[in-house]
Amino acid sequence: MNIAAHLFLAELGRKISDISGDDRDSSYLFQRISVLIQRYNAISLNQSFTEENCLDQWPLDVNTFL
Repeated sequence: MNIAAHLFLAELGRKISDISGDDRDSSYLFQRISVLIQRYNAISLNQSFTEENCLDQWPLDVNTFL
């Protein structure tokens, strides 16, 4: 994440925290984004295998991450 994205998300988190009154909402925002990135990466990695290799070597189901 570059500086501009980090500053934007930090400001967004501050505004969410101000409205909700919970100081942890800013960190929750970053955690949610982190989980979304991990899910996207898992799906991308899963789709990078061919169908034959996927069935034999990839024990995870994409729906587990959704």
